[in-house]
Amino acid sequence: MELENPFTPSFSEIPAHMTGRRDIVASLERAFRSERRRPGLTTLFCGAKGMGKTSLMTLLAHKAEALGWIAASVTALPGMLADIEIGARRVARHLLPEREGRHVSGIGIALVGSVRFTREE
Repeated sequence: MELENPFTPSFSEIPAHMTGRRDIVASLERAFRSERRRPGLTTLFCGAKGMGKTSLMTLLAHKAEALGWIAASVTALPGMLADIEIGARRVARHLLPEREGRHVSGIGIALVGSVRFTREE
């Protein structure tokens, strides 16, 4: 029986074993739990392609979310800031007040037709 390699790369998936990352993960978990400002929350991960940077970030995002943080996973492309806002709003929807806006409150079909809108305060 051939065993599957637990370190086989797959884009942003968290591997079964995150080897050599225990100290980084523990440091950031402490920072996530702290009520004080922590320099560890500002971290730069760099390395060659396939080193597990994205997998590590995915793992840390899951751990942060489990502790009540909001994580927005995006790709560094044009429109990234809008993607961060959309992702953060989606995850934090329960914390944000409803946006006021127009809502269709009725549609009528006459010779020409009509649509009514209401604006919530």
